[in-house]
Amino acid sequence: MRDYQHAARLYVDNNYELTPKAGWIYYVAININREIGSTIKDPTLRKEFSRWYNRYKGTVGLLASQIDLPKFSIETEVINQYNRKRVVQKKINYNPISITFHDDMANVTTNLWKAYYQYYYADSVSLGKSTGATSIIPKYNGSKYNGFQDATNYQYGLNSGIDGSVPFFVSIDVYQLHKKKFTQFKLVNPMIKEWSHDSLDQAQGNKMLTSKMTVEYETVIYDTSPTNKVTSSKPGFNKEHYDHTPSPLSIGGQGSVSIFGPGGLVAGAEDIYGTLTDPGSSPLDLINAAISGANLVRNTSNITTAGLVQEGTGIFNSVLSGVTAAGRGNIVSGALNGLNQSLSPAGISVPGGTQAPDQTIATPINTKTGR
Repeated sequence: MRDYQHAARLYVDNNYELTPKAGWIYYVAININREIGSTIKDPTLRKEFSRWYNRYKGTVGLLASQIDLPKFSIETEVINQYNRKRVVQKKINYNPISITFHDDMANVTTNLWKAYYQYYYADSVSLGKSTGATSIIPKYNGSKYNGFQDATNYQYGLNSGIDGSVPFFVSIDVYQLHKKKFTQFKLVNPMIKEWSHDSLDQAQGNKMLTSKMTVEYETVIYDTSPTNKVTSSKPGFNKEHYDHTPSPLSIGGQGSVSIFGPGGLVAGAEDIYGTLTDPGSSPLDLINAAISGANLVRNTSNITTAGLVQEGTGIFNSVLSGVTAAGRGNIVSGALNGLNQSLSPAGISVPGGTQAPDQTIATPINTKTGR
């Protein structure tokens, strides 16, 4: 009927500060160098990149359906110090991480790779005009028997003519979100090591396509400040494609008329308490707390005795069901039958019990004669 004290002390104390973070609440920011547009020489590619960058630079990270956090491996060596084994460090390695994107219908993630691919590699740039679908692309027209005398001087491979000092990516920022705060991992100067499009298969009727990118990076910078509050500027995920309307299940969205339910008295009080004990930098946090407090007071005044009894009965039945599932069905069944027997004269039936036959209610004791 109550929680174990050691679990409560470990995970609940101090506003759940030691509770594990959820692995599905995160935000990824793909920071592309803003100087890329000016370094692309081909006017068509420059215009195409600028259009994609201006519209989707803040969206592509939202399409990361899975991402690895940074990984490290440290090279060590065991040496002898007069036959005593000593372990010494030699260097640290930053292991590649993978990001899986949704392969969206607007081609946001595909065009991310296309822009990177055409920025560094000349293989798919300046192809020339072919005369038909089955004709050979001029850039790849066979010339091995004619000598290299093409006047257009096509470029291939890692030879796109860009300034190598301007990297495509500045960083990739991964934000773990928890309790309206964030923990930031900044991967500095990442470069794509591998990009793989998904496979197509008509036998998989429920498959959603993805693209996978593996990157290497030069270092990791952490930001674990306890004052890291989620705002509109940082991490920034709530600038676009974000619903700012409070959920009706939360106390900020008016909550529910209950004690223990979602948006009820307990959950609403915890939410308000967390905001007041750790307010953000914006005064709107305190205003929202005041609005939530007003909602909480209104919902509390609407709680009725009947509703309280119904909610308590539901919790009691849920607990008993858990006990029954744990292999104690005979004990619970006996307890319910006994309780039902004692309550049946008053016309009360306990779920799961066997109601006793109707009985005549005993005459109350005479306080004067004691009979």
